[in-house]
Amino acid sequence: MKPLASLNLPSDFSALLRERPVVSSGPFVFHVRRREPSEIRGPRLGMILPKRVVRRAVQRNQLKRWIRPLIPHYCGEQDLDLLVRLRGSIDLSGVPQRQRAKEELVLTFEKWVASRGAP
Repeated sequence: MKPLASLNLPSDFSALLRERPVVSSGPFVFHVRRREPSEIRGPRLGMILPKRVVRRAVQRNQLKRWIRPLIPHYCGEQDLDLLVRLRGSIDLSGVPQRQRAKEELVLTFEKWVASRGAP
């Protein structure tokens, strides 16, 4: 499996932020844009997980580890730019709260897939 490409340039982030959110559920907001085929094939991922929302670096990294494996599963090999943004507070202090947050993340991906039709 090839590594997931990431959004690196500020212009990529600002272009996606200008797009209307495709789906939002709980604290998670997705911005998606189709990309013309280029030298980079497959989906590219960007994440905005502000320190003011998730104070602990351990918890921000945990969210990133949850998001990355979901991209190939839900995006496949489509040429998409996907920005996952965290809006509002999220509680990851205990095991039940982490489980609820992970379920909310998966539900947001499923809601996005359902909104765009069959893959």
